[in-house]
Amino acid sequence: MSCTQFAYSKPILSASRIIENKSDCLSVIVSNSGVRARDEIVQLYMPVIFFTSDATIKRVERKVKKRKEKKRFKCIHLDTMQGCKVSLDIAPDTLAYYYLDINWRVGA
Repeated sequence: MSCTQFAYSKPILSASRIIENKSDCLSVIVSNSGVRARDEIVQLYMPVIFFTSDATIKRVERKVKKRKEKKRFKCIHLDTMQGCKVSLDIAPDTLAYYYLDINWRVGA
């Protein structure tokens, strides 16, 4: 039995495209449309992707246990019928993955 419900707007990226080695911000408006004040954890997940040395993408979802990684999160408290804008920083390390040669890099 749930005492409240949260609604999320469409996420908005601060830039029209992500540039390597530059931080950006992902924002979303979260609203409590329920009857009780509650905490909510806003989470950013990204798919698990490995890159080969020639930068081709290899999805190895069958070979890894998790298909998504939690990259950022923020805990908020919303009263009844309250909403707020939540911004999550997307730094270069947020988009980094292991290449198949086991080096940590930011994918292009």
